[in-house]
Amino acid sequence: MKTELIESLDFTEEDYNEKIAGENVASFNEFIDAIIVFVEQNGGTLEDAIIMADDAYYQLWCNSFKKYYVCIKHCVSVIQLFACH
Repeated sequence: MKTELIESLDFTEEDYNEKIAGENVASFNEFIDAIIVFVEQNGGTLEDAIIMADDAYYQLWCNSFKKYYVCIKHCVSVIQLFACH
């Protein structure tokens, strides 16, 4: 699942590393591994893992740049996505 997840993300490892530079957070591999463990333990799918990883990344982006309107727009789209299922 790890390769498929990484290939399906809206961001790259380099993007992630840029966002966390100077922060005390998980490395890219630790981040991906934690999502996979959580999803597998809860019977989730690759799609669930993609949504979780992308959402967490965008939260990093929002927190880094304090552009809350982007967070709100992203959260609304995630809510709409779940409402459709």
